[in-house]
Amino acid sequence: MIIMKDHSCQRLLSIMIVLLLLACVATIVVIITPSSSDDGTNEHLRPPSRRQLKQLDPKTLQWKTLDKTYDQQHSSENYCNGRFLITSHGGVGSTDFMIEVEKAVHQRTRRPGANKIITNIRNDADNFKHKAATLWKHNSSGVTRRSREGQYVCFGKVLVIVGNPFRTIESTVPKFGGEHINKLKEGSGFGYDSRNLTLESLYKQISNTGKDTTGITHYITSWYDASQNPSEWPEVKVVTSKMLYSSAKYYATWLGFDEEQGDNLDAYSAMNYDVSKHHEV
Repeated sequence: MIIMKDHSCQRLLSIMIVLLLLACVATIVVIITPSSSDDGTNEHLRPPSRRQLKQLDPKTLQWKTLDKTYDQQHSSENYCNGRFLITSHGGVGSTDFMIEVEKAVHQRTRRPGANKIITNIRNDADNFKHKAATLWKHNSSGVTRRSREGQYVCFGKVLVIVGNPFRTIESTVPKFGGEHINKLKEGSGFGYDSRNLTLESLYKQISNTGKDTTGITHYITSWYDASQNPSEWPEVKVVTSKMLYSSAKYYATWLGFDEEQGDNLDAYSAMNYDVSKHHEV
């Protein structure tokens, strides 16, 4: 817990109230019941070439490539299938889950004829992992935006992992300064923080404005709203860390992994929710 010597009791109380509001927002999740229809057997397509990626129109998700043969064989809707965005606001255990996903993807790609499954990168090298929904172009087929390399990438399903926002602050600011918080703040209207951001200066900022200036509330509510609008968004599941780890095998299957296709789901079956590590909402 951070103790700020220059603050009055009233200011400390206001900080705790704002943080409590943040924790309440994090409980806005969709309660998902596993469905037997989610069998992960959709046909997945080979990754497109670099030239084809550059030709994807971000507004309509329609191809503008000169390769008409590819256009005729693979519609934009099919292209997004087999590509999954796993996103979180940080500090909620999403990386551990993504490590197992990457292992499974690697194992599958080594099997001749196996359907392709593509996800974003767990260390956020592609700049996708912590973006609010408002920063993505979207329709019912998928979401798309430019990667760090400047290429448009489309995802046909989105898994959003949320947790204790206080944990996000305490685990990212000491390590990254304002770098991580700025990813969450993008599109929120609160501007950007210095790379030298400290916990004390962030809490002072929250206290002085009386608002969540971290972007966490903006991030969570944007994806929740997207999950409630299936006519304009692809399938979006919003889950807490506890939901994810308690049903990890189900969510791995939802992403497309299937024991009948040779995927080993034992690692997901063995996952347990650890409140000391993942911080219950």
